[in-house]
Amino acid sequence: MTVTVLSVVSAAWINREAVVTRLARQALEQRGLTNFCFRVAHLSFTRVTVEDFALGDGAETLLTVKKAEARFTVGDLLRRRVGRVDLSGVSTLLVVDGHSV
Repeated sequence: MTVTVLSVVSAAWINREAVVTRLARQALEQRGLTNFCFRVAHLSFTRVTVEDFALGDGAETLLTVKKAEARFTVGDLLRRRVGRVDLSGVSTLLVVDGHSV
């Protein structure tokens, strides 16, 4: 029994990034965002790092973020808050009168 429980916990920990990726995709899609991509690069009890986020496609990419890192404590998570978010490599598409700027 103990070996089985340890195996399940171990498998869940090893696959945590894939599980969080799936949950994040579902949350974004529920909010009407469908054309996006990203990669969960790191996930621990105190930090999550998302890389290569893009909203849109090709010339119509509205937002890109090379790296987003959120830091938190267990208390932050219980309060549904994040202590700190750092973004780098952010760019956005600006459209004026139907033309990209």
